[in-house]
Amino acid sequence: MRRFLMVFAAAGLALWAAGAAAQPRADAAVEVGAEVRGADGSVLGRIERVVSDPAGQPQQVLVRTRGAGGVAAQVKSLPISSLRPGQGGYAVALRRSEFDLLPALRGR
Repeated sequence: MRRFLMVFAAAGLALWAAGAAAQPRADAAVEVGAEVRGADGSVLGRIERVVSDPAGQPQQVLVRTRGAGGVAAQVKSLPISSLRPGQGGYAVALRRSEFDLLPALRGR
């Protein structure tokens, strides 16, 4: 079941990224610490780190989710192409329920 959910979430992100390619996106100067909001307006977390490829091009952002007092907080990875500049940070096309299905990175 967990494998199915991971494949489902990855497929959804890939389809969304393909459809959103023509929209303005965040550039290479993604602000660490900026808030990330979902399509439903919920705060998904804050950008903890930008991950670049060997050529130095940003590819992913690591988003730290909120946890009560820092307990149960998780780090999840999103493609940088999924970020759109929004109010006070960035927005993504995922709703909270979809974001919650993404696997958390271990050891973070």
